[in-house]
This record gives sequence, C-alpha cells and structure tokens, in this order.
Amino acid sequence: MSEAIRQRNPNHDQFWLNEVLKPRTFLDLKAAPAGVRRSWVAEALAARRNGSATRPLPPLPVESASFDASAPRLRAVYRFERRFGGAPAELPEAQKWSERPKGGWAGGVRPVLGTFPIARVSNGHTFFIQKLHDIVGVPPVCVHTTYQYGDGDKYAYGKRERLRDAGLWLVDPASRYTSGSYLQLTSSLARQLSPNKAELLLPALRDEAHCVMAHLKLNALQRQWLQVGFLLAHALGRTLVLPPLWCVVDRFWTILDHCLIGSKVEMSRPFVCPLDHSFDVPAMTAQLPEWREHTFFASQRIAPQLAASTAPVRVGAAVAPDAASSAVPAPAASAPAAALPAVTLPEGATIGEAARLLRGSDARVLRLDVSDLARLCRCLADAPELQPLNRKLQGALSQPYHYCDTTDNPYFVACKAERRSGCRKHPVHLMNVSRGVQRPPMLP
Repeated sequence: MSEAIRQRNPNHDQFWLNEVLKPRTFLDLKAAPAGVRRSWVAEALAARRNGSATRPLPPLPVESASFDASAPRLRAVYRFERRFGGAPAELPEAQKWSERPKGGWAGGVRPVLGTFPIARVSNGHTFFIQKLHDIVGVPPVCVHTTYQYGDGDKYAYGKRERLRDAGLWLVDPASRYTSGSYLQLTSSLARQLSPNKAELLLPALRDEAHCVMAHLKLNALQRQWLQVGFLLAHALGRTLVLPPLWCVVDRFWTILDHCLIGSKVEMSRPFVCPLDHSFDVPAMTAQLPEWREHTFFASQRIAPQLAASTAPVRVGAAVAPDAASSAVPAPAASAPAAALPAVTLPEGATIGEAARLLRGSDARVLRLDVSDLARLCRCLADAPELQPLNRKLQGALSQPYHYCDTTDNPYFVACKAERRSGCRKHPVHLMNVSRGVQRPPMLP
C-alpha cells in the first residue's frame, strides 16, 4: 500500500482517499444550519424514498424540516465545498483545469458523501463473519465481499463460495439444484444460542485459556471429516454436501484480541465460518470433485423431489448418553426430518464396505451425520480405486496457518495498555506466533 501511494498509483483505492478526499474541505450537512440543508434536501426525495408500494423503505430524515442533526440513526453526510466539472465545453482540456475559478465552475456539481449503517450495507466481515444484521435485527441491503482469502489468479473462488453460502449467487444454472445425487454431511459440533453467542458441544475441543489451541483441534477434526466425506461420496458417484464448518479464531492479517479482530467486535465464538477461513478454496476447486455448500438444501431453487428423496445413514448403535461427553455429538433433534427410511451400516465398516452397502439405495440424498461418520473405519485397503483421490486430499485439504493472539503475548498487552511505543518490536519480549500447516493424514 505504501508503495502504491508513493507512486501515486490511480488504480489503488488508497490513492483516491489521499488525493481526492483528504485535501478537500467538506460541509457537514448533519450539523449545518437548516437553510443550508434546505438547499440540498429536496422534498420530492421523500416521496420517491417512502412512497414505494412495492418495496417499502425505512423512513429517513429527508425533508428539511425533519433533518434532525441529533437523531442517532442519521449517519454522517458531507458535501464537497468545491464543484467538479461544469467547465465551458469550448475550453481546451488544459484550460478547464488551469483556469477554473475558486470553488469550481458554476455549472459543476458538488458530490455528497455519506456513511451507511454497516449492519445494512455490510463489508465482508460484518456480513459473513459477524452476521451483524442478525445481531442487530435488520435486513441487509447489500454486501461488499471484502475480508476474504479464497480468490485465485484465475477466478474469485472465495467470493463465489461465500455468496453461495449466503444464497446470493444467482448465476448458477437451474440444473445445479435439480439434478444429481448427493451425500450430505451434517454436524452438531456446536450450537448457536443466540445471534451473538454459541458454544462447542464437544468438551475435548474446549480450551478457555487458549483459543488458538481450541481452534486448531477443531480444524483438524473437521479436515478429517471432509477427507472421509469426499472419499465416500466419490466411491458412491455422488456429490458431497459440506457440513457447516466452525471456527474459534477469526482470520486477520494482524494481531488478534482473544482470537477476534478486536475487543469490541460483536459476534459469537465459535462461529460458522466461510470455507476460505480454514481451507485453500482454489486448491480444492482444482484438485477435488465438485462439492456443494452447507446451505445447499436451504436454497429456494432446490427441486422439491430432490428434498423428498432423502434417507438418513446410521452406523452401528447410537451413542449412549453416558458416552456423549467424549464422543462426537449425536445429530441435533432439530435436523430436518428425512423422507425415506434410514440405511444402517455396521460399526467399523471400511469406506469400501460402506460404499458397497449404500450403492443399493435409491435415495437421491443420503444424509450422514459426523457422529455416524466417526464410527466408520478410516481405511481404504479394500478400495484401491480411491487411492488417487486419497493422495490428492492430503494436499487439497491442507492449509498454512499464522495466528498472533493477545493470549500468547502478555508483554504486548501490558505495553499497549500503558500506551508505550515499540510494543511489537521489543528486543527481548518478541511476539509469539502460532504458525504451521494443518493437513489430514493419508488413509491407509
């Protein structure tokens, strides 16, 4: 960024902030006298804004009389003091700039800048990670797919995956939602208690003193689920539907505060995170069979006959209540009811055996919870045809990680609290970082 600013690169957004906005003077319309506001706020805007019968919009202080500067819901609104454009057409381009009067040409325009409520007009973090619109309880208007890590050189895979998760990617053909057969993984690994509160249900994954460690254990487990899921789906000739993936640590490019990007960030922890938070989406796209997002069956485009042809898969006996504290949690009672009878597999069945038994099912959707998946044997000795995919999965499901958190850096926390400088570059108290690569082991 600093290099782009130094070179005055017009393709960098920071250049526009520095060269167009920062040197200018603005009129604060929120605090300006009523007469000044009246020259800008047209009463006709109120009719256009609030008179729509097809799409009612929230009331805004658009008329001069109701433009209350003290209203908390009124966002910041600024107007450029100088005008842009409007130079006489007959003037050469050079003179339009060199001879412009102070304040701009009389026929120019004075753009207005305003800030929107971030829960309604969201960036990629407040929408996909925090889900601030659910916490505040307002319908979102639009989202900018920023704060994501899954785009490649050839395509914006991460943006597409996030928009598919949210049901906002509408360019896929109808056949994506009406044809094919599927293996759907479900998971009750965590429970959402409220829009800004959730809890892990597996005690072995909880680590209140070290959230990074909890996250790494959680991620390792989910990687192995996807590994077996891809193998079994491939053996069946079905498309894998991913389970919701949970994270304890937010992903960010600087130090985290107890695994979140700030102490005042409103969000639950753990949280259902986008695929690009923990996986290399371009690598998965290039090397693995096609998959579907965890919200796939919630789409309004799903064919009714597809949802009606769903059979649950059970492996062995259900987990006993006294063993639930150490095993993978059983399927949630709130999971959608399956339309067809359950298919039962013997506990300890290999992936090859499971595939041979499940091939006889006519259900277009086989629903397998990870609590049942955990009772299968993670072995491929009787399915050598799966070895090529087995080798690909270890690399495609791997991901480097780099977490720097306040829980590992007490000196940094104390230094910042005392408002001292150089907190990150102390010659003795170096910053502690959790760094490595997570990958699932190949199946034997």
